[in-house]
Amino acid sequence: MFEEDGYYLVFRAILKKEKSKETPILFGLGRSGLHTILDFGTIFATGMSILGCLIAVVGRILSFGALMGLTLIDYESITKNGWYI
Repeated sequence: MFEEDGYYLVFRAILKKEKSKETPILFGLGRSGLHTILDFGTIFATGMSILGCLIAVVGRILSFGALMGLTLIDYESITKNGWYI
Protein backbone atom coordinates (compact mmCIF):
# COMPACT_ATOMS: atom_id res chain seq x y z
CA MET A 1 0.00 0.00 0.00
CA PHE A 2 2.76 2.44 0.91
CA GLU A 3 4.69 1.65 -2.23
CA GLU A 4 1.65 2.38 -4.40
CA ASP A 5 1.08 5.66 -2.57
CA GLY A 6 4.68 6.62 -3.25
CA TYR A 7 4.36 5.83 -6.94
CA TYR A 8 1.15 7.84 -7.08
CA LEU A 9 2.77 10.91 -5.49
CA VAL A 10 5.86 10.73 -7.70
CA PHE A 11 3.75 10.22 -10.81
CA ARG A 12 1.55 13.19 -9.88
CA ALA A 13 4.66 15.36 -9.46
CA ILE A 14 6.00 14.22 -12.85
CA LEU A 15 2.69 14.94 -14.57
CA LYS A 16 2.74 18.52 -13.26
CA LYS A 17 5.91 19.09 -15.30
CA GLU A 18 5.37 16.76 -18.26
CA LYS A 19 1.84 16.20 -19.59
CA SER A 20 2.40 14.32 -22.81
CA LYS A 21 0.56 11.14 -23.76
CA GLU A 22 3.80 9.18 -23.56
CA THR A 23 4.43 10.08 -19.91
CA PRO A 24 2.26 7.31 -18.35
CA ILE A 25 3.74 4.69 -20.65
CA LEU A 26 7.32 5.73 -19.94
CA PHE A 27 6.64 5.94 -16.20
CA GLY A 28 5.07 2.47 -16.27
CA LEU A 29 8.02 1.04 -18.18
CA GLY A 30 10.45 2.59 -15.73
CA ARG A 31 8.45 1.32 -12.78
CA SER A 32 8.22 -2.20 -14.23
CA GLY A 33 11.87 -2.14 -15.23
CA LEU A 34 12.93 -1.22 -11.70
CA HIS A 35 10.89 -4.08 -10.26
CA THR A 36 12.39 -6.46 -12.82
CA ILE A 37 15.95 -5.48 -11.91
CA LEU A 38 15.25 -5.89 -8.19
CA ASP A 39 13.55 -9.26 -8.71
CA PHE A 40 16.39 -10.63 -10.84
CA GLY A 41 18.86 -9.42 -8.23
CA THR A 42 16.92 -11.34 -5.60
CA ILE A 43 16.84 -14.46 -7.77
CA PHE A 44 20.60 -14.45 -8.23
CA ALA A 45 21.38 -13.48 -4.63
CA THR A 46 19.34 -16.35 -3.18
CA GLY A 47 20.75 -18.99 -5.53
CA MET A 48 17.42 -20.38 -6.66
CA SER A 49 17.13 -23.62 -8.61
CA ILE A 50 16.48 -23.55 -12.36
CA LEU A 51 12.80 -24.33 -11.82
CA GLY A 52 12.51 -21.58 -9.22
CA CYS A 53 14.18 -19.13 -11.61
CA LEU A 54 11.80 -20.11 -14.40
CA ILE A 55 8.75 -19.63 -12.18
CA ALA A 56 10.08 -16.26 -10.97
CA VAL A 57 10.76 -15.05 -14.53
CA VAL A 58 7.28 -16.07 -15.75
CA GLY A 59 5.74 -14.35 -12.73
CA ARG A 60 7.79 -11.24 -13.40
CA ILE A 61 6.63 -11.11 -17.02
CA LEU A 62 2.99 -11.40 -15.95
CA SER A 63 3.36 -8.77 -13.25
CA PHE A 64 4.99 -6.41 -15.79
CA GLY A 65 1.56 -6.02 -17.40
CA ALA A 66 -0.10 -5.60 -14.02
CA LEU A 67 2.23 -2.72 -13.12
CA MET A 68 1.47 -1.04 -16.43
CA GLY A 69 -2.22 -1.36 -15.58
CA LEU A 70 -1.67 0.17 -12.15
CA THR A 71 0.16 3.07 -13.77
CA LEU A 72 -2.80 3.70 -16.08
CA ILE A 73 -5.16 3.65 -13.08
CA ASP A 74 -2.92 6.21 -11.36
CA TYR A 75 -2.95 8.32 -14.52
CA GLU A 76 -6.76 8.29 -14.69
CA SER A 77 -6.97 9.21 -10.99
CA ILE A 78 -4.59 12.11 -11.39
CA THR A 79 -6.14 13.50 -14.55
CA LYS A 80 -9.67 13.26 -13.15
CA ASN A 81 -8.65 14.65 -9.73
CA GLY A 82 -10.25 11.84 -7.82
CA TRP A 83 -10.52 8.13 -7.27
CA TYR A 84 -10.65 5.94 -10.34
CA ILE A 85 -12.18 2.50 -9.82
